[in-house]
Amino acid sequence: AVLAVLADAPRDRDRSHYLDLLTSEDSELREVGAKGVLALATADTADADARDRAREAVGAVLGAGVGVDARIAAWSVLAKVPDESAVTLVRSPAVQPVDARERAAIDAAKLAVAASIESRSEAQALAKEVLDGAKNRGQRQRAAKILVAAGGDIASIARELGCLTSWHIAGPFRGPDEKTFTQLPFATTGIDPTAPLRLETTDGARELPWVAKVSDDIDGVIDLRFVSKESNVSAVAYTVLQCPRAMNAELRFGSDDQIAVWLDGKLVHENFVARGLNVDEDRVAIDLDAGRHELLIEIGQNGGGWEFHARVVPR
Repeated sequence: AVLAVLADAPRDRDRSHYLDLLTSEDSELREVGAKGVLALATADTADADARDRAREAVGAVLGAGVGVDARIAAWSVLAKVPDESAVTLVRSPAVQPVDARERAAIDAAKLAVAASIESRSEAQALAKEVLDGAKNRGQRQRAAKILVAAGGDIASIARELGCLTSWHIAGPFRGPDEKTFTQLPFATTGIDPTAPLRLETTDGARELPWVAKVSDDIDGVIDLRFVSKESNVSAVAYTVLQCPRAMNAELRFGSDDQIAVWLDGKLVHENFVARGLNVDEDRVAIDLDAGRHELLIEIGQNGGGWEFHARVVPR
C-alpha cells in the first residue's frame, strides 16, 4: 500500500526501481511499477530524451502483463508522445484490446502516431486500421482527416468499406408512429427516382420530388435536415445495389432516429427507437443474387439531428 501511494508522486531517481517492479511475479507490484513509470513519463515530455523515456516506459508497461487500466494509461501516454518509433508499438500483433475502453485508447494512440509521422502510406494504413474497428464517430472523422492529409480519397475509401454513398431522398411525410411506421403510402419496389414519388393518403394523393444526394463522409452518412427543419416527420432514401455475383452479405445501418429497411420490396429490418447515429449499430444478414437489387430506407425524425448511414459487407 505504501508503494502504491509513493507511485502516485514518484521521484525520477526511483525510475529504475519502478521498472524492476514491472518484472515482478507479484501482479500487485507490477501494477505499482506501471503507475510509477507512467507518472514519471507524463511529468516531463519537454525534450526529445524525455519523450524517448516516455515511449520506453509505455513499451515496458504493455509488456509487463498488467491490468487493463494500466494499459489504457500507457496508451494515453503514448498518444502524447507519438513519433516514428511508436509505429511498432501500436501495430504489434500483441495489441489485443480486452474491452471497448482499451480499443478507444489504442485507436487514439494510432491516430496520434499517424498524424505525427512522415510516411504517408504508414499514416494511411494506421488510419484505416482505426476505421476497421472504431465505432466512435469522432475518432472515425479524425481518421478521415488524417487519410486526406496523407493523400487519401474519402469517397473511394468509403466505398472500399462498403458504404452506400449515392442516394435519392424524398420527404417529408407523416411523422413516425410505431404502429404505422412500416406502412408506407407507396409501393416499396419498382421505384423510379426520375419521377416524383406519389403518396396515396387518406387526404388524397400528393407528390414529392426525389433529391439526389452523394455523401462525402467516411461512413457514408447522409444528413437529412435539408428535407425539413420540422420535428415528427419521416423521409425515405432509395438506392440500387449492383451485385456482379451472388454473395452472402450483411447490411449495416446507423440512424437518427427510427429506421425501417426494405430490400427488393421486402421488409428486412425495423428499429423504432429514438437515438443518435452510431456506426453499424443495426446489422442484418442477407443473401444477394447476382444482379440488381433495390434498397429503400425510411428514417424517422423526432427532433434535433436527422441522419443515417448504410453499408454492405461480406460475411
